Amino acid sequence: MPNCSSTTVPPACGAPTTTAPSSLCRQPWKTNRCSVSQKTRKRRDKIRPAQAPRRPPKALSLAAPLVDLVYYYLAEISLARRDFAGAKAILEEARKKTGPTGSAHLERSLALTYVLLKERRAQEQIKNARQALTRCLSKTDSTDQGAITRALLLESLGIVEALAGNYALAADKLTEAHAGLSVSPLKMGNKLEAGQALLWRSYCRYKSGNQEGADKDRQAALEHIDEANHFAYLTRNLDQIFAVQNRPLPTENAPRNRFAVVIGLSNFRDEKIPRLRYSGKDAGDVANFLQAEAGFAESNIKLLLDDAATRRTILDTISDWLPARAGAGDIVFIFISSHGTPTYGEIGALNSVVTYDTNLGDLELFSTSLPMQKLLREVRAKLKKQRTFIVLDTCYAGGLGAPDGATSANIDPDLIVNSNLQLLLSSSETNERSWESKRYPNSVFTRQLIEALRGNLRYQDFHDIFASVRKNVQDEVASDRNSKQTPAMAGKWTGQGLARDK
Repeated sequence: MPNCSSTTVPPACGAPTTTAPSSLCRQPWKTNRCSVSQKTRKRRDKIRPAQAPRRPPKALSLAAPLVDLVYYYLAEISLARRDFAGAKAILEEARKKTGPTGSAHLERSLALTYVLLKERRAQEQIKNARQALTRCLSKTDSTDQGAITRALLLESLGIVEALAGNYALAADKLTEAHAGLSVSPLKMGNKLEAGQALLWRSYCRYKSGNQEGADKDRQAALEHIDEANHFAYLTRNLDQIFAVQNRPLPTENAPRNRFAVVIGLSNFRDEKIPRLRYSGKDAGDVANFLQAEAGFAESNIKLLLDDAATRRTILDTISDWLPARAGAGDIVFIFISSHGTPTYGEIGALNSVVTYDTNLGDLELFSTSLPMQKLLREVRAKLKKQRTFIVLDTCYAGGLGAPDGATSANIDPDLIVNSNLQLLLSSSETNERSWESKRYPNSVFTRQLIEALRGNLRYQDFHDIFASVRKNVQDEVASDRNSKQTPAMAGKWTGQGLARDK
């Protein structure tokens, strides 16, 4: 949510990007009578009759952009949630309020929304947006603020040209926009806009046949994912627009070594945290499978159970133990089975793993657990050249005392994966819980995963066998629990080489 005391406003046509004074947000303008001497006031009143003070022109010029700002971000949130109809309603309402001189960026967002909804008027709206953005570009000045405005407008124009199918032209516009945004003094906001320009350019390059450039742009853009989770959702929308499939990379060379960190928590130091019957056993079964059947050396497997799986120990293992052993091209397998926390927007908390030393309590649950974003940030920083296969058998299953407003029971893999060398599996979708089996002493997901790997040790692409894992989990949970559990996966890496037939 933008801070009213310093709000960067997407430029309206004819109005440059600007910072709105806090007084505009908090109170109406008032005449400062104390600043005018009595003598001057008498002389002024002789010239013109007393009248109600007029609002300064600057306040009028900011009114439309401030309205645009609210609608712009509301629409962006709806688009990220794939609520295209909701985004359309917001943008069309904004049009009514701001009129034809409203923000050209809103016109761009409306064009994007119409394309996603496959509406007939999409092409007409693309033309409208192009005209509005071109008109605004002609009015930018040579000041530093004007340069930022120009870069933002070029980004939007590049997006519009991409929607029109003019990929080479779009890539040129986005390249110029990225250059301007990268040197902007408004650090974070325009840094993320620069990342978004790269993400759009990656699709333009892909459609133009420049696969290497497309992969490089995508990787660079998604490095901002910690600050801009909506990038992950944006890729889904762009995949749909540009008909891009989740294509695995070409067959990799055989890895030299395999390493694993396997974590399972059935018991917790805080006795108020509900015990999990099979998490410890799940971790033990996974470790045994990796050693006995998948070709992992015993010395290359780090098994952390219960009191050995503290927040600090898990982070140290990911940050120090693995990087000291695994080299470029090696396989790294990370398995975690425990409780998970929900997301909680009030304090900006995303999903976390409940560790042995997590404390139960309103906000302590979030402050003492291990955030998935932090864990995966360590993976990205310390295991850049390793092929990383991550499995999360965690979810928020209730009983943890999370405060009102907590949502999303499980992690969304698309929010995490941003590398062509990563593959991440989650035991269920974000709004589902993960179940322990009634048929055997394991979680449903972990047992089905082991069985799928056991029956396909020579697989070339894990994407091909994940469908059976998902179906088997769905069928068992529907039959035994009368509920839904849908394992999720993200990542382009094939996962090849995890299991080795000896």
